[in-house]
Formats: sequence, structure tokens, C-alpha cells
Amino acid sequence: MYDAEELIARALRSTGIPVERGVYRIPETGKTEVYLVYWLLHEAAEVYADGGSLGRYYEFGVDVVSKGDARPTVERVFSALAGAGFYNVRIVSEAYDEELGNYHVVIEGSYTEV
Repeated sequence: MYDAEELIARALRSTGIPVERGVYRIPETGKTEVYLVYWLLHEAAEVYADGGSLGRYYEFGVDVVSKGDARPTVERVFSALAGAGFYNVRIVSEAYDEELGNYHVVIEGSYTEV
């Protein structure tokens, strides 16, 4: 998983948007207007040949958290993931957190490591 883990982290960092795995810690300098949180959803053996596994299949989730319009950030994330070899990249949910004033757009993407 280390290759897939590094691949998604590198792809998301390439957007220039703050990114963390699992939970985002707001910097001491104050709140961030937009940030990304990613996590592993699923990992399994993949690409069976002669009874053996030739690779691993991964699905990751990415939460785009934004104070304003999240669409430009979502487009950057889609582009970064596709450029890194992720496929079946899709939006799975959108929500607005009234208490914190944040929009959340959850994206999922798949990757096969051979």
C-alpha cells in the first residue's frame, strides 16, 4: 500500500491545497478556507492469474472542505487524481455544515498497483 498511499498524497499535494490523511489539524495561524482530507476506503488483491494475485486494488476517499464554492477545488482534485493514474474518480456526496459554515464534497477514486 505504500506506493498507492504516497501516490495519492503526492497527487493531492500537487494541487497546492493543504492536505492531511484522516483528520485535518487547523494551523495555529488560523482557519483555512479550503483543505483536503483523504482516507483509505478499500484494499484487496486484484488481477488474478494462475490462482495468484498480481497486484492490489485500492479505493480512496477525499473530502474537499471549503468555505465557499468548492467546484474549482473539485476540478483540481479530479485532474490531479486522473494525472496520477487513478480511475473511476467520482463525486459521491455533497453537504453543507451549517455550524461550521463549510461545504463538503466527497470524492472517491480507484487505483490498481501492479
